[in-house]
Amino acid sequence: MDDIPEHQTPISITEQIAPTGQSVPISRSTAQNAGIAEQTVQATQQAEPPCSSLEQDIRKGEKWGIAIGGLSLVVSTLIAVIYLHQLREMKKATEAAQLAAFEACLGAQVSRSTLLEMERGADDNHSVAVATVSQALLATESERAKVTHTPFKEAYDPNQSLGFSFNFKNTGKTAAKNVRALTRVEIFSRESDPEFRYPAGQVSDVRQSILEGGEEMAKGTELKTIVLTADGHPFIPKQADIDDFKFGRKDMLVYGVITYTDIFGVAHFEKFCRVSQTLQFDKLMSTGHLKCHEYDSVDTNSIVPKPQNATQKSTTPPEISCTAPATNSAPK
Repeated sequence: MDDIPEHQTPISITEQIAPTGQSVPISRSTAQNAGIAEQTVQATQQAEPPCSSLEQDIRKGEKWGIAIGGLSLVVSTLIAVIYLHQLREMKKATEAAQLAAFEACLGAQVSRSTLLEMERGADDNHSVAVATVSQALLATESERAKVTHTPFKEAYDPNQSLGFSFNFKNTGKTAAKNVRALTRVEIFSRESDPEFRYPAGQVSDVRQSILEGGEEMAKGTELKTIVLTADGHPFIPKQADIDDFKFGRKDMLVYGVITYTDIFGVAHFEKFCRVSQTLQFDKLMSTGHLKCHEYDSVDTNSIVPKPQNATQKSTTPPEISCTAPATNSAPK
């Protein structure tokens, strides 16, 4: 059987065998084979469209991938531009802060120089002012209250209480406030000393809210403090006790403390201790009671401030160094 030319239209087997239109008998197997061939060609032609649809899907996926990649590139570029803009703004703010800090440092240097000049120029004026104030305060100090005790008078009468009569007086020029005087009398042997305690019931406690200058607390009436027993009763000496006093075997001591405040608000005190004893002039004897003499003291509180140490110098402000920012970093 001759092949069908490609440029010609395919004809059926019947036409090839009987082109004149005559009917030529064909075997059954040949017809079946011819039918199978035609079905194969048709099946092949029907199978071609699915292959084309798969290619189209692949091509569409490729296009979407390219589009998504391009969009990602655009978004990344936009983010990079925004970050670069923020970086530039941060750099500008940092440079501006550096410049402001440098200008503040220069101002601090100027302030330090001005302060040093003022201190050097004010030294003389300060010294004159201090001297003037000190003189005024010293003059004021001379006007303050000064409370002290008057001389003590002792008594050694038998069958009577032993003690001292005295008073307290403001020898200053102005009033004393909240005046309080505690006194106590005790009997000791010549070489013994008191412990300077003021237990309740064993002391004379005199108080006065205001004591004017030159005024006595009792206003002309003498105060009295006596020797008391351990239970707080007056000690009544016997003749043997009087003899001990007369021959210097025992002494009577009175001690106390005065507290008050002057009109300038400064607190003051005076501590005292006095001894009443008999000395034998024909014998060398010790007066004893060393602690009693050491107990005497007066405060040094004053409205006048205490002078400062002359070697103390004023603190000089530390040096200030300023680092200028780079010239190419000035904010635009």
